[in-house]
Amino acid sequence: MLTWKYWNFVRDVEADQSFLKVKDIKKIEPHPMQFVVWRNSPKARVLIEFIVTCAFATAVHLMVAQIMAEEPKLT
Repeated sequence: MLTWKYWNFVRDVEADQSFLKVKDIKKIEPHPMQFVVWRNSPKARVLIEFIVTCAFATAVHLMVAQIMAEEPKLT
């Protein structure tokens, strides 16, 4: 019975070619943990943190503006 999966047969470019040789971009394939690598990437985390911070600041600004609009004017 064959217990191999597709990812067992993907060619490892780094094993065949050293870092000093030019690699064929068409033969490099993503691995199953690519999303985990992206998720743990510092650049991706900073970008997501920036987007969430902007969304939170905008939401708080809109809530405060709404509360201030409903308050009676001080005279």
